[in-house]
Amino acid sequence: MMRKTNLFTLLLTCGLAIGGNGMPVLAVGTDTDVPVSQAQEKEKPESISSNDIAAEKDAQSNDQAETEKKVEGSATAERETVGTEMAGSVNRVVSFTDYTGMRVTYDANVSQKYVYEVADGVLKAVKEKKINENGQETLGPVVFEGNVELKQPKEGEKYETISAEIFGGNQEITYVRLPAGVTVIEGEGFKDCTALKSVYLPSTVKEIGEGAFENCTAMTQLSIPKSVTAIGDTAFKGAAKLQLVQLRDMESSELASVGAYAFAGCQSLQQLTLPQSVTTVGEYAFQGCSKLIRMEMECDQIIIGKDAFADAGTEGELVIVARKGSNAEVYAEENGLQFQEDRAH
Repeated sequence: MMRKTNLFTLLLTCGLAIGGNGMPVLAVGTDTDVPVSQAQEKEKPESISSNDIAAEKDAQSNDQAETEKKVEGSATAERETVGTEMAGSVNRVVSFTDYTGMRVTYDANVSQKYVYEVADGVLKAVKEKKINENGQETLGPVVFEGNVELKQPKEGEKYETISAEIFGGNQEITYVRLPAGVTVIEGEGFKDCTALKSVYLPSTVKEIGEGAFENCTAMTQLSIPKSVTAIGDTAFKGAAKLQLVQLRDMESSELASVGAYAFAGCQSLQQLTLPQSVTTVGEYAFQGCSKLIRMEMECDQIIIGKDAFADAGTEGELVIVARKGSNAEVYAEENGLQFQEDRAH
């Protein structure tokens, strides 16, 4: 019997790092250093030191730390590199490793120039302070590319979700770090972001909307906080390179439903674990996940939609792992899928 890992988990044989220029760097495991951080330590989300917490607070000074409970474990182990004077400003390059083991670097000073336009809790636009040819300060729309960090406004209304117009269809961004306080990943919020490798979701996120990451064809991994209650229809549909979906803190997960076609076409997924909290899996949820060979379901009364695993496991043999007498066992028998008893629960 395979021991469960940290939820929705899939072991990777290699890790991907993304440099400040947006280019992916292949790293063996998660211990290979990235050039911008020669002494980067491997992150251990379950065991975090006070120094790590202090580092994250420094890198996200206006993240409203009271809404991001650090006791759950820091999502990152950050290291700030030497600032360099360029064009009259100092670059403060931060390197961090997220929950999935992906290493990311970005200039933490860039977001200091952003002006956030918020209405009714929705981030409608992000603008940037610029100096025109007459030496006057103006505001213009930010053209996002590479690795992006967003923060909450220092003054005024905070935002809980981000309009799909901010990132949807952007083919230049490679990683986005969202701030604490964001509760919903808007429907189609990152749809068709074909260069996007991953997104950092804070522990305040409760919902991943319909089509939120649909057709993110470069996405390889994502860590979902325990606070998420629903993964919407087509949320990750067409994310063909998605290898790792990690649901943090499985024993206390609040995830209740996985929508229709949510992971359809995720051809690189091999293994998933749905915690006890998940009671519904939508129709065609894992259609076409050709490499999926193991699906563990802990809820005995889980309701599984029509053809949830249609054309899944075609490159191996999909095994449904659950307790005897569970709905999952019945579903496996009725649909000609191999079943294995889960004796661990």
